[in-house]
Amino acid sequence: MFLRSWIILIFLWGSFSTLSAESTNEMLLQNLPQGYQIGYQKRHGKIMMIEMVPKGETVEEWSQMVTATIAYGGIGEDIEDYYEKVSGLWKSACAGSDAMLLKEGEDNGYDYAMWALECQKNRSTNRSEMAIFKAIEGKDSFYIVQKAWRGFAPKKEDIAVWMAYLEGVRVCNNQDDDHPCK
Repeated sequence: MFLRSWIILIFLWGSFSTLSAESTNEMLLQNLPQGYQIGYQKRHGKIMMIEMVPKGETVEEWSQMVTATIAYGGIGEDIEDYYEKVSGLWKSACAGSDAMLLKEGEDNGYDYAMWALECQKNRSTNRSEMAIFKAIEGKDSFYIVQKAWRGFAPKKEDIAVWMAYLEGVRVCNNQDDDHPCK
């Protein structure tokens, strides 16, 4: 619940008055993780959010979650500014938090970045949280996929598996040879 309202807050913080129309060709390519189910899916204006939790868990009571968020039309800022904003909000919500930029570059012709955020104690849940994010700046929209853990520290092996999962998430455009959907 905290992450859902937190992500929506981040997207709503910016101005959407200059957003362009939705693309019918740009797509986020992401698999439903094995052993997960969709626990929440909703579109609110220009924001689409899908939350996936392990089978047997809910979006209210979860230990792990994968969230995909699409801001149709973009967010009016680049990935670096978004990373700084998210990191600042995370630090204000979580005691003993830390942020680390992991990777940045180009993926299938789109700018992207990956970062990790860690929280020793979330003020609203009194639990620890950790999340790894991948943000992709499309031509038509802004895409974020995150893997979060709550209440425990993930093992290094688990982090490596989820880093590989996030690296496999990409954006493509079936009408643009610079961003193929292959």
